[in-house]
Amino acid sequence: MPPFQFIRVLSSVGLERLVYTQEVRGSNPLVPTIFCPLGGRFLIMSWTRFLLPPFLTILCIALSFFASQYFGGNIPITTHWLGFLIIIIALFNIMRTARLIRSNKTTVNTFKGSSYFIKTGPFRYSRNPIYLGFLMILIGIGLLYGTFSGFVGALIFYLVADFWCIPFKENKLGKMFGEEYLEYKRNVRRWI
Repeated sequence: MPPFQFIRVLSSVGLERLVYTQEVRGSNPLVPTIFCPLGGRFLIMSWTRFLLPPFLTILCIALSFFASQYFGGNIPITTHWLGFLIIIIALFNIMRTARLIRSNKTTVNTFKGSSYFIKTGPFRYSRNPIYLGFLMILIGIGLLYGTFSGFVGALIFYLVADFWCIPFKENKLGKMFGEEYLEYKRNVRRWI
């Protein structure tokens, strides 16, 4: 398959758009990007920005809410307090990790290159402490909803993060930091 594949799409308002997929350097299949003609210029909008952990988490919270409202499946014990506690711990973990990343003058964004390789703090126990924090929030929300179907968002987040976002980031870090990162990867688990 060629690196660029163009598909013509007509929007509901009749504007013609070109949608193309560009092969990502590394392991990921294809990342879609949309070009919209605006006054003779092209506005580039990448779908990857919508798969950043905060946006993906918000989407999964909404999915968990609707699943718990429409499909139910009540958990037999009261889990609200446990869900709240997990969310508090997760938020603390995310803020601590983000502060560590920013203090080392690198980026939190999965799809941008890191300028510094961090192995301290929460990175001693997990290669992806921010993803772990967002997954914990979704598990906590599932417990707050008190239904088995409330965990749908956590499952979807885990699958997208584990099979798409994290491998993309890890391949990028492996190329940037070489053997040092591969050694770290052998010694520290992906999640916990």
